[in-house]
Amino acid sequence: MTNIVELSTMCCYKQQALLTRPEHKKIIINSLKFLVKEKRIVLYGFVIMPRYVQVLWQKQDEWKDKNVQQMFSKYTAQKIKHYLKSENLPELESFRSNRTDRIYQFWERNGSKKIILTYQEAQSELMFMHIAPCDIMICKIPQHYHYSSAKFYYSKVDQWKMLTDISEHLQRPSGPPPNRPE
Repeated sequence: MTNIVELSTMCCYKQQALLTRPEHKKIIINSLKFLVKEKRIVLYGFVIMPRYVQVLWQKQDEWKDKNVQQMFSKYTAQKIKHYLKSENLPELESFRSNRTDRIYQFWERNGSKKIILTYQEAQSELMFMHIAPCDIMICKIPQHYHYSSAKFYYSKVDQWKMLTDISEHLQRPSGPPPNRPE
């Protein structure tokens, strides 16, 4: 397996709150489960926020030269579009695109990617990822937010059956753990 861990962020088109519906969050979860089950990625962490999705993942060797983030975005956009059409929901029109190659657009183009090199960096990114729902008052403590990997890291219970602890890939530094601010 390649040693590259990526933090990927996919933002909703025009910063719209696309991911407030449980059905849309379920599409994201199911897509991540598929990528793990089909051995395209190892998933270390995620959070689904109203306006973006953030994942900490590693592409499996057979997929290292492929744009998994683009595949993920395209697939989830199609599923969300079909859901909005089937339910005849007016919010679909807010995702109408003026581009000639598509009618609707659900994700901003070229989501961001950051290479994670150390365990400390991964832990820091996971912490920010898990605190994000608290920052916008979705929940009071990270592990209470259902649509993230926070509970997994606090309790080691993988409710999604798709997560791998980052310490299995990146080595923890030796010595005592750093002091946590109270």
